[in-house]
Amino acid sequence: MFPLGDTLYLWRTQRGVTQQALARASELPRPAVSALERGALDPTLRTIRRVADGLGIPPGWLVDGRLPPGPSAWRATRASVERVVAALVGRPARLSALDRRVIALLAPVLRSRLAMLTGRAPGRGRVRHSRAAWLLVQGHLGDAVLRAVVARLDKEAQRR
Repeated sequence: MFPLGDTLYLWRTQRGVTQQALARASELPRPAVSALERGALDPTLRTIRRVADGLGIPPGWLVDGRLPPGPSAWRATRASVERVVAALVGRPARLSALDRRVIALLAPVLRSRLAMLTGRAPGRGRVRHSRAAWLLVQGHLGDAVLRAVVARLDKEAQRR
């Protein structure tokens, strides 16, 4: 289960809504939305309802830590990790739709490591995008999957 602030942040970013827009839709001050996301404010039930309505989701999803849809069904088998790593380092690979979704989640989290492997400079992505990516990887794939992919990327680096 994810904390309410992280869950709120993920739903807001997944919906492409700014804090200001969510504040307007929820009839709350923008600093209150920011404080909720940081976990610096304990919300009332009324506040949770307002924010959930502003996002168009049931309030229980925020309280229960329900994440936006993601590739939860992806299984980290040896073959699937190999396919994903091959695609991440630019080698051709036959990817399923779930593999592509996993790559979309992992790429922002592994940006620096990938830059080392491919010889490209890491992008100057904003911290907030990597935070969302990291939370989604943890929520949908788990730390074990991330460790498996990183270990495989490290082996790939040793070959080069």
